Amino acid sequence: MAKLFGRDGLRPVVEGLRTELQQALDRPEAADAHRIAGLAGTLGFAAVSTSWQAIDQGGKDKTSALRDSRTALTAINGWLRQEE
Repeated sequence: MAKLFGRDGLRPVVEGLRTELQQALDRPEAADAHRIAGLAGTLGFAAVSTSWQAIDQGGKDKTSALRDSRTALTAINGWLRQEE
């Protein structure tokens, strides 16, 4: 997606997902599972999307979603620190 939209164009969406994931880790009970699943899927974080989609569809165990969120945050933070 970065090739299609450029880093500057993609940055706000990536930062939005980062914010959603950090908020989910800070307050899992208030996480917007549907929003996280959609943003993550759009940006290619399939595991995050799948695990949060399970929560959105009524799943009660957020352990996988939170683990996948931490992994994605590591990747996102690395991408945001990269120079063009």
